Amino acid sequence: MKRFILSLIFVGFISKMIAQISFIGFDQTQCGIIINNGYTFENISMMCGSHSSGYKIYKDGNEVYEKCIEFGGCSVFQLQFINDTTGFLIESNPNGHTVYKTNNSGTSWTAIGGGTPTLLGFYLVNSNTGYLVTTWDSPKAVYITRVSDINQRIITDNQITNDTIISDTIFGNPFCSINALNIKIKNVNDTVNYKIEFNLIPLTVSDYQRNNSFNIFPNPAKDFIEIDNKEIQLCDSYIRIYNNIGDIVKVHKIKDTSKLYIGDLKTGVYLLEISTKDTKAFYKIVKN
Repeated sequence: MKRFILSLIFVGFISKMIAQISFIGFDQTQCGIIINNGYTFENISMMCGSHSSGYKIYKDGNEVYEKCIEFGGCSVFQLQFINDTTGFLIESNPNGHTVYKTNNSGTSWTAIGGGTPTLLGFYLVNSNTGYLVTTWDSPKAVYITRVSDINQRIITDNQITNDTIISDTIFGNPFCSINALNIKIKNVNDTVNYKIEFNLIPLTVSDYQRNNSFNIFPNPAKDFIEIDNKEIQLCDSYIRIYNNIGDIVKVHKIKDTSKLYIGDLKTGVYLLEISTKDTKAFYKIVKN
């Protein structure tokens, strides 16, 4: 069996075609923050049965993770690490393609978004966000998925004929000094351009990972959520809730109570920001 070494150079596109749709590429080149850090992967057929396939991930030659699907199988299409602990994996599986993220050196992975069976390209914007471009012919469409461990969004184009400008909110500054991402698709003889203009909300890694400062309950919730932390009642504190496209849907100043009514929000996943004088933290909440 052959071990595939993680490429140091980002592959901007894959020349797959379906229904005469092909991927020309991204106008921006991937910044040089994706390095090997000693990680490799190995795709293995019949790993857990005669109809299965799976993969193993290694760090400096030592296995850190393995996965196998008995019927349908799965494999690694692309593996990227931005430092020694944080990495992204594009997995091919019976449902299409799924992007996973690890924050603990590859020992566990969390799904942060996905797309259809035909993968066109992937661009990593920052340590929280990337864009996965896929297509399929049932129905014929191009899908641009904002994959993220903070909030996700799927942009669908069933026409694939007109240039489109898309405004999208991302949390954290891009690796590159860019304020937009340009994607080019070829549909038969026409070139279609998608420009994603970023609405940037500054966010440091410590902001998002400092999620043990507050206890939010219940979560999921139907009518009310409550934040359990005495600090927020001793100073001017604000709660902001963002929807899946980054719009602020609720702002609440905490005075005598840290209870917030969310019964008027639609069912779904939201991002909650808690801002105090010295602290900013972000949390996922689920509205039932």
